[in-house]
Amino acid sequence: LAISALFAAIAFRLAPAFPEDARVQNWSPMLADYDITDALGFIRAGYIHNASYLGGLTGLITILVWLRLTRPPKPLVPGPTATAEQC
Repeated sequence: LAISALFAAIAFRLAPAFPEDARVQNWSPMLADYDITDALGFIRAGYIHNASYLGGLTGLITILVWLRLTRPPKPLVPGPTATAEQC
């Protein structure tokens, strides 16, 4: 969750802040199709949305690698199991 929030905050800072930004032109067809009035807000929300998914995926991969690295090693040869009398 924290990684997703971090990625979203970074995307907020990286999103276009001015209409003169060249990246705004990439969004023109969608802005026209859906009659968006606040183009910069819409684009910024898109950046944050996509970055949150990327952050979630990054967090998932990170935790899976961490779990893989910290799990106890499996024994090479199975040992004896405890019987009822030993417990």
